[in-house]
Amino acid sequence: MFEFLKSAVEDNPHAGTGVLAREGIVYAESGPNSYQEAPELLLLVTNVAGYIYGHVHQRKAAPEYGRESVWVAVLVESSVLVDGRTPGEALLCAGDAWYRHCSYHPMYAQSEDDVLAVRDSFEDACKVMAEMVRHYDPLRRHGGEREVDGVWVIHEPEGRMDLRIMDLYGLSCALNEEEIAAGSDDGRPVA
Repeated sequence: MFEFLKSAVEDNPHAGTGVLAREGIVYAESGPNSYQEAPELLLLVTNVAGYIYGHVHQRKAAPEYGRESVWVAVLVESSVLVDGRTPGEALLCAGDAWYRHCSYHPMYAQSEDDVLAVRDSFEDACKVMAEMVRHYDPLRRHGGEREVDGVWVIHEPEGRMDLRIMDLYGLSCALNEEEIAAGSDDGRPVA
């Protein structure tokens, strides 16, 4: 019935849906937010009542890890749509939203790897991301209202608010010009 409207969007090179919304996942062999431009993956977990993303990338390691870099898998809650016409644009948009503008929110965790995990390889980080996604439940990660005996009550999840995402993406909400020119990886070690 409204094919003419869909055609109008399709005919306009400036309109349309981004690659992450269309495909659900983007990957770059040389990720703009990954330490030393290592591979990077971005997954759209849900866009219902907010945005939840899965982000897998390499970071410079904190000294206690005893190595130069680690792979991080993290669930990111954001009120910002992250996407682009290409995988590279989508990843740059994510870096801009999370590293530069701090457009992320910590989530509750009931165990260590519920929302952020550090692994030795990209493959292992992707596997733990799959587990995070399989177990994702908005009431366990964010809380909210739920019905108990016919009454709507505010539900606060068990566990703890996992604040490690702040160590990962930072709290400065704006990189300095040299860091912006060098890329989104600000060189801070992961927690």
